[in-house]
Amino acid sequence: MTIDAPATYYTQVADPTRVQLPVTVDAGSGSSVRGITLTVDASEVRGKVRLDAKRICTEGTGYVFTCRLTSSSRRYRLYDLVVLGADKAAEPGAHGTVRFSATGTDGQRAEAETVMTAGTPELWGKKIAIEDAPVGKPVELWSGVLNRGPVAASGFGVTLVASRMEIDRRYTNCRYAKSGESRAYCYFDTQVKPGEAYEFDAPFVVEGAAELTKSSVSMRIFAPGQDAGPYFDEDEYTVPGTGSKLGLKPTEPKGFAQMSGHIPIDTNQRVDVSAVAGDLRGRPGDIVQLAVGLRNRGAGRVDARYLRYEVVPPQGVTLIPPEKPSPDPEADEAPY
Repeated sequence: MTIDAPATYYTQVADPTRVQLPVTVDAGSGSSVRGITLTVDASEVRGKVRLDAKRICTEGTGYVFTCRLTSSSRRYRLYDLVVLGADKAAEPGAHGTVRFSATGTDGQRAEAETVMTAGTPELWGKKIAIEDAPVGKPVELWSGVLNRGPVAASGFGVTLVASRMEIDRRYTNCRYAKSGESRAYCYFDTQVKPGEAYEFDAPFVVEGAAELTKSSVSMRIFAPGQDAGPYFDEDEYTVPGTGSKLGLKPTEPKGFAQMSGHIPIDTNQRVDVSAVAGDLRGRPGDIVQLAVGLRNRGAGRVDARYLRYEVVPPQGVTLIPPEKPSPDPEADEAPY
């Protein structure tokens, strides 16, 4: 039996969130967690971090909670102990240790600890935009990290997602997704104190096909354990990188921006688009259909998201808008 808990956990101060504490109990092969008692001793963080227990975790007094697991699954994610952010009276950086202990029906025991901090790092990246990148050749993305928050980050992670491009799998401290969009996750164990900035000593490299005209890369920089950090499954990154380790070097806190996650990439490939349309035939009062479209004579690929269509009818002809679909009262969202 094991307990998976983050080594460090940061909580929001100015914009608290309601987040399930990321703790998982694993009963081991061939067993279920049914009957396991999980005790959470959070007495050290009382007055620093606000916790809310419900349902299976409501037993106990003060900031010591008892959770009685009833699931038939081998692994169980703790849903009923919720973090409400830092306590309003806590100074940023105030921290304490939360101790987890589990006892099974057969007497098995497991323990784990998490250091919870009131406050969180605020990590910014470099503001990057690439224009006229040579098609079919590698594109280098030079970035870094700046901590604008009140709390030091004991380490930080970087995730990249490339749209219609491939990320070069060249760094040994990164792991890459095997399928789907080209994705990377890199971790750095360097502490980043408030006001400190580092730049990567080498670039991330992406490459697209020869017909690519526009693309983008999403880059997220975060401290693992942030309760408002990116939610992704680290286990999806199964392909190890080859080559050297991506390192850091101190730099001036210039060129960084809070909204730096979207990196647009424009290549020097071009499209040659012209409008095409069918005949408009009918008598006054008729309702007729008009086929319209476009033709691309260029070598670049046309992405419809970057095109604007405008249809101007002859004088005396009225365009009839499509009928709006009736809203479905059973639908979760309005129709697109």
